[in-house]
Amino acid sequence: MKLKKQFAVTLCCLSLAALLAACETNSSNNKTTQTPAGTSAEKNDTTKQPDNTQAVTPQGSDQKNNTTPTADPVPSPTEAVPDISPSPTSDAEVTPTAAAEAASKDAFNRKDFWANSYLVWLPEFETGTAVSKNSTGGTYDYITITDVSTDDITAYIAALKKSGFTEHASETNSNGIISFSADNYNSWNAVVSYDGSSLVIGSGFKEKDSSKNEAEDKAYKTTLLQYIPRFENGKFSRSVTSDDETMCTYAIYENVSTDSVSAYIGQLKNAGYIYGVDEGDDGSVLWYIALNEENFECSVEFDGSIVKVGCSKYIDD
Repeated sequence: MKLKKQFAVTLCCLSLAALLAACETNSSNNKTTQTPAGTSAEKNDTTKQPDNTQAVTPQGSDQKNNTTPTADPVPSPTEAVPDISPSPTSDAEVTPTAAAEAASKDAFNRKDFWANSYLVWLPEFETGTAVSKNSTGGTYDYITITDVSTDDITAYIAALKKSGFTEHASETNSNGIISFSADNYNSWNAVVSYDGSSLVIGSGFKEKDSSKNEAEDKAYKTTLLQYIPRFENGKFSRSVTSDDETMCTYAIYENVSTDSVSAYIGQLKNAGYIYGVDEGDDGSVLWYIALNEENFECSVEFDGSIVKVGCSKYIDD
């Protein structure tokens, strides 16, 4: 009886122990089914979630297998536009214009002299080579030009007439020798004289004393001076007439330039005084003496500032 009780107690203890062991096993299994956040269970989650992030290529990795298409690079403005700036050239490659070549031959600045002298009232003569300039007593200016053609000169005289130089005009053109003199309505005078090699152009204003002007007019009307061109420059001083058979009369002018005398000699030649010519310049006196077909003799003597122009009957000894 006693043994039966001990066996029953032992069996009960074993049953209780088995029951406790089973409870511990169930408790352990329940712990493994609860996966805390951040464990490896998340890694094994096969549910795909949308990925809004961009793939980052590790630095230095091979990008040739990247199949994402890319646009061609846009060139910068300096790359897109070709360089069209001229390359520097040497002085020898620069070709001067015809006007610059003509100006380079002048002995002085022609445009500057023309703009700052009495020539400013005249159209500018643009061809040829300017070789000298001269001013007379602050009332008259001249320019001498070479390398000109008769066509250029006749065209220039036409331009003078068109610009208003038509008062008291005198003009000759014979055997390549050309002269022209005229005033405009403001009493500005223009003179053009060409002797076949050089051209003289002058302009100025002659404010004359009325009494002397009358004496000059009378001399050119009543003496042999009427047979030669009137000297239009400088300041008239007086006239002198000889009482011999030659009836020589001189008109004397002050403040006269060499250019104006040269221009006047050209006028005498155009007027027909081309026979038996005696002319020269010894450095202190310039002179010209010649006959025309009617045996009238002209004479010009110039000492640097005063000129005597005269006419006489030629007497053959």
